[in-house]
Amino acid sequence: MRALVAIVAVAGCHNHGTVAVDAVPVDAVAGNPCPVGTPQPPSAPFATSTISYTTDASDAFAFAELTTAANQLGYAPVAQQPPANVSFGVPAGQVVSFPHLAPEGDEVFVRQLDPNVGATLRRYVSATSSWTGPYTGGPLGIDGTTVVNNIVVPGVPTPRSSGHRRMMIDLGSVMFAELVEIAIDQWMTVKTYDRGQLGISDGVIAHPALTADGLRLVFVVTLGTGSKLVATASRHGTSAPFVLDAEAWFVAPAGASTPYLTADCSTLYYSDDAQNVVAVPIAAP
Repeated sequence: MRALVAIVAVAGCHNHGTVAVDAVPVDAVAGNPCPVGTPQPPSAPFATSTISYTTDASDAFAFAELTTAANQLGYAPVAQQPPANVSFGVPAGQVVSFPHLAPEGDEVFVRQLDPNVGATLRRYVSATSSWTGPYTGGPLGIDGTTVVNNIVVPGVPTPRSSGHRRMMIDLGSVMFAELVEIAIDQWMTVKTYDRGQLGISDGVIAHPALTADGLRLVFVVTLGTGSKLVATASRHGTSAPFVLDAEAWFVAPAGASTPYLTADCSTLYYSDDAQNVVAVPIAAP
């Protein structure tokens, strides 16, 4: 399937005022991104009333944002659907959304909106492996501040075994930011990507997620016609820029959101236009 969006040159991209990746004293990873094959017919929708969905690296447990109850997230074995409700006990008036489970399955990153303070990205950890609480964690410091724009959405971090973890967050509409963890709950921006730097000439980019190796990025593109596709971009080292893969990878329903590609690139999950999760098996290339 040929790309539905134009591919533009990215070799001369700039960092929009952020720190150059190769100037940051953090781990640089080189290698080949996990291979992405051909999407197969999707599964029947499951995990009903779900806005976002991620799994751990072994694809055994899942975290989801549910629409059935305010401030309720879900955690369960993947085979148990829908996930059971999990509440972090946030104060009244605050809203927790867009949970992204760490590859190890023991941390979840969320956006928490406090009408009196603003939005923060937070990391929560459960005292038990079954996420029954109590929960600890705090706001992420990003470039020295904890308050972010209330449209910012967290992403999936790379594994702790990779050294300084990375995470791609959604800044809204046409911009992503790649963060590196420099200390517990302290992150810094190493690069921002606008749609042109990802090879997208038109439309809106949203919902970025890194694969576990940090070398492949999956995200949603909404074209000017209103149609959507799930696109991937890859790089051969964390100090290199992402380049849009040559094919339009997967044409998605109009309401598709929050794509997530498993660590081995064998399954794509996304929420469909009816807010149910769909699993798309990926045939090996």
